[in-house]
Amino acid sequence: MRRSAVVLLLGVTLLAPSATATSAASASAGPVDTAGPAHGTSQGATAATAASGTFTIAADFTTLSASPAAHGRHCTVTLQGVLTFTGTLEGGAEGSITARILAPCDQALASPPGTFRDVFRFTGGFEGAIGGVTASGALTYAGVTSPGGSIGAVIRLRGTSTAVLRADAAVGVGGSYTGVARP
Repeated sequence: MRRSAVVLLLGVTLLAPSATATSAASASAGPVDTAGPAHGTSQGATAATAASGTFTIAADFTTLSASPAAHGRHCTVTLQGVLTFTGTLEGGAEGSITARILAPCDQALASPPGTFRDVFRFTGGFEGAIGGVTASGALTYAGVTSPGGSIGAVIRLRGTSTAVLRADAAVGVGGSYTGVARP
């Protein structure tokens, strides 16, 4: 529960209108209503809202490459994949996944995904909608896979819209997300 509160707090902080953006808006558009309806947002800004839903991941194992790391004790793998979102976020992100598996490559590649602990990062481009409003931007999905395949991670979107989400997932499948988003 604490981890969710930290992610939500971080998300609210990251999604809050910056002083720089407010100053730029004031200079170019005249006075700004800083006592707007949603937590003091300026005119034209959309308030951050609670976000939840599910996502799936489809990894393209034909693109997999592996290389030893940490003097052969670990294995770094990269491959292409697609994340597909439903719920508050609707759409998909195509990109690449890099994972540092805490096992030698010969063991890591001979075992099913999720056998060993790993630290991973997906980076890609999101196209879709947040709460029905068209959205796009750079999406990252980064976290830790525990032996057995359970994943704790953070999904972050930056672009025409923003989101900070906590993900509970299973390796190679996907899972659920909760957090905050701004269309």
